[in-house]
Amino acid sequence: MIGPPFRVPETIRLINHKLIELMKEYTEQTGKKTNLGLKIQKKFKELIRNKLSLEKNEKERLLEYCDYYEELIEKAAVSQILFSDKSVRDITRYINKKFEISASNNAVKAFAIKIIHKKECSKRFNPTGRKILPKQITKIIHKYNKGASQNELAKEYNVSQSVIHECLKKEGVEPHGHGDWNKTEITPPQEFTPDLAKLIALIMTEGSLNERGVRIDNTSYALIDEFKNLMKRNFQIDSFSEMIRKDNNPNRKKCYICAVKSVELARFLSDYIDKSDYQKATLPKEFFILSEKVIGEVLRIAFSADGSVSLFPRKRYQRERYERERWFIRKQVELSCSSPSLKDQWRNLIESLGIRCRVDINKLTISREENIIKFKEKIDFMDGISIQKNTLWEDTTRREVLDALIKSYKYPRMGFDSKEQALRFLKSLFKKSISN
Repeated sequence: MIGPPFRVPETIRLINHKLIELMKEYTEQTGKKTNLGLKIQKKFKELIRNKLSLEKNEKERLLEYCDYYEELIEKAAVSQILFSDKSVRDITRYINKKFEISASNNAVKAFAIKIIHKKECSKRFNPTGRKILPKQITKIIHKYNKGASQNELAKEYNVSQSVIHECLKKEGVEPHGHGDWNKTEITPPQEFTPDLAKLIALIMTEGSLNERGVRIDNTSYALIDEFKNLMKRNFQIDSFSEMIRKDNNPNRKKCYICAVKSVELARFLSDYIDKSDYQKATLPKEFFILSEKVIGEVLRIAFSADGSVSLFPRKRYQRERYERERWFIRKQVELSCSSPSLKDQWRNLIESLGIRCRVDINKLTISREENIIKFKEKIDFMDGISIQKNTLWEDTTRREVLDALIKSYKYPRMGFDSKEQALRFLKSLFKKSISN
């Protein structure tokens, strides 16, 4: 496509506004970004095709504009790569802000390699022989001591990571404490305890395990604290490697990372955890003979790590009941899971507490008042678990959103004339004022 699909500027502006609105709605509903690299996700286009509130010709125009929007993104990337001196990081920031997407640095770099030779790409973004200037050293040390990684600093100053490493080493700066990984001493539990079950649930949902140790990544520090406490109680470990990963994408929160490097620990946990084949991954058989109380605590960890709560307006049009579109409130709790075998096992644990749930694509869903109230009573979310950035409730916690959801059941089921009216009602359910 050479130019925009519509020639009238006002039409282009309206279609662009509608597309951005739908992109935000898709992210709020699914918790996923609408783009894959510099391309628009097929699933987002499916949402447009299946949206009942859109007329057929409006769907066609939006889908046509989606293709044009992709071209605009790629043209902007080409222009920045070929005709600016910006780093990959700065180009990514520019594109994400301009087009309201969530492309990664790696996606932009991969695109750059497609349009210029890989060797030229390396020269463009990492000039050979580039060194740190003397006046930059103090700032680099300050940022590193504040939590920036060597990799982040290398990108910021457009040098290799080894240059940053040598600079810090020369200046006598202590590394971000990794210790002697293979000599971390552990005292393993002699039996399968509730604390061990909770630790395994946390690693199964939000952790990674390899032959050298285990690590947890999360945007809520409350989960990092829980991981450290469980490690101390299970293995008497009190030495951890911690860092903060700051994302270039303004739509994402910073991520906390905590790791324990120990071959002995990895061997012990591998008896219970095997995520090598997600199709056949299983929970330990010991989970299914735990008491109801402990099962609830294990599931609280799982939902806090990889769960979510949905409370937002949805548009619905039913010609036989209403003469116009109405907005209703979507209310459900979800647990993300892509493994078919794990989905069935998590569902069995949830339903053992008398809570009905359904298996959906890549998740388990709990809906209906009686089930959500039981979820609150028997499982709940941990306190301090944050909500994804740039969503309706980003300034609240999952527990606060769940409490607001349950509070909504005190009111009769109702429809709203507009999204704004529905949002005013939802905000009134929270104890503290919601600004967004």
